[in-house]
Amino acid sequence: MGSRLASNIPDSLLLSGFAILTLVVALTMISKLRSTREYITRRPSILAIALSATGVGFLTGFFGVGGGFAIVPALIFALGFSMRQASATSLVVIAINSAIAMGFRYSDLASIDWSVISPIIITTVLGAFSGVKLAKKVKASSLQLGFAGFLIFISIYMGFQNFPDLFKTSKYTPQGILTD
Repeated sequence: MGSRLASNIPDSLLLSGFAILTLVVALTMISKLRSTREYITRRPSILAIALSATGVGFLTGFFGVGGGFAIVPALIFALGFSMRQASATSLVVIAINSAIAMGFRYSDLASIDWSVISPIIITTVLGAFSGVKLAKKVKASSLQLGFAGFLIFISIYMGFQNFPDLFKTSKYTPQGILTD
């Protein structure tokens, strides 16, 4: 549903919306961190799980993102996971989703330029191993704050890249409202 809705929206508007969403998620993570300091793990209801998964799926389709960005905050806010639990769980979810998607797209693997993708795979794996070792030495609250800081950086960067484009097209008034 998210993909269909996004297909008719200009890239600059989608990316600006993503920048705003990223900033809101980051600020909410910081706010939650400051107010509770520790999350209490609770057993989530089936409804909470279904709504969170649907929201993650919608964001993945609409903005073309997923992974840790969408899954980690959903696990923390909606399901009450700690940052460490959310990170580990998101990696499992991403691995399963990736394996399934790769299974369905197996025939496309022949068209991949492995000379380009291999260095990305290798450095990503090395970065993941380094990140796991470092995460074991860092408090969960610091990990959450670092993740929020990264989201703020991404939000600011994307905002500077895309907000000006909203006003260069005749589809928008200076207030950014669609006029079609």
